[in-house]
Amino acid sequence: MTSVSVPVGAPPPSLRAGASGRTRVERRGWLFVARGSGMLVIDTVRLEPAWRGYGLGTLCVGMMIERLAAGRRLVVLRAAPAERRTAKGKVVDEISAAERDLAVAKLGRLWSQLGFEHFKDEVWVLDLGLATFTKAMDLVRSRVGLSR
Repeated sequence: MTSVSVPVGAPPPSLRAGASGRTRVERRGWLFVARGSGMLVIDTVRLEPAWRGYGLGTLCVGMMIERLAAGRRLVVLRAAPAERRTAKGKVVDEISAAERDLAVAKLGRLWSQLGFEHFKDEVWVLDLGLATFTKAMDLVRSRVGLSR
């Protein structure tokens, strides 16, 4: 799976344990898992440009959710570009607000394929208590020629 890389540095400050100490953040392979919060937080997902457009990003993230979200109710992610790329995929120092808005909209459509719903700003939430995710994963698998 060298085509999917997720930076594994320190968790964002918003995920570190608060004064109550109830939330503990662990690194699990590609993801940071907020234990005790009832949710899985996907920090960053990056698929090499050569592999994009085949449904692999959605499939891999969906399979990670299946594997890591046991016992959790929600999965949360931020649908925003991790890098500054033009619409044609060229890495640049800056992108225009219009290009960023297009990228955010495209990522929102991508994550909605797994059942994520827009919450606020660039934040998307998947409620694992609904049958939406299971049905979405069946469809994602069928698009890439896999069955359960």
